[in-house]
Amino acid sequence: MDLRQNRVRRAGLLPYWLILGVLVLVSLAWSFGFRHVGSAGVCPPVQNTQKFTFLYGEVAINATPAPPGSVVEARSPRGDTVGCRVVENAGEYPLMYVYGEEIVAGTPIPGMQEGEIIAFAVDGVPATPSPVPTWTNDRASHRVDLTATSAPCYDFDNSGQVDLPDVVLVAGCWRMTDEDPDCAPYDLNNDGIINIVDIMMVAAHWGEPCG
Repeated sequence: MDLRQNRVRRAGLLPYWLILGVLVLVSLAWSFGFRHVGSAGVCPPVQNTQKFTFLYGEVAINATPAPPGSVVEARSPRGDTVGCRVVENAGEYPLMYVYGEEIVAGTPIPGMQEGEIIAFAVDGVPATPSPVPTWTNDRASHRVDLTATSAPCYDFDNSGQVDLPDVVLVAGCWRMTDEDPDCAPYDLNNDGIINIVDIMMVAAHWGEPCG
């Protein structure tokens, strides 16, 4: 029996409530849309205002030029997406409006406020800007380069996406310690033991493509 079969066999000995609980939580997450915003080459909605500045620049993921289809978001300190562009040419994001907060007919439209630092994400992953930009309503263009480090992929069975077999592989090491060389890779939060936290870390990325 190879190592993978042994881990799957261990998972089969787990209480059904554990596996069922994981599957229920994953199902609820998908039902309520807990997915990466701005993934798959599509920008989330951005509300336009009459206050804005422009940004453009280079963008890299894991020190590699971001591929076409990568989504670059500008976000306010309140978590609102205030600008977004999809990468067309590898390693570059085109000119992007970054909008300011505005009140229209007594209704506030989310946006940046004067002097606030703009945050960034690339495919949902926080990105580090250079230089660090502060927002102002100057309607001028500024170069800001972005670097992001993507989260690890939990496709343990190399199927191309995170799915049930990956959850089962981690669950097969339930309550094992990282002293077991077969299970050490599944101690995802590095607390020394494989438990529900590690299982849920994989389940939280259910359906994500890898490779």
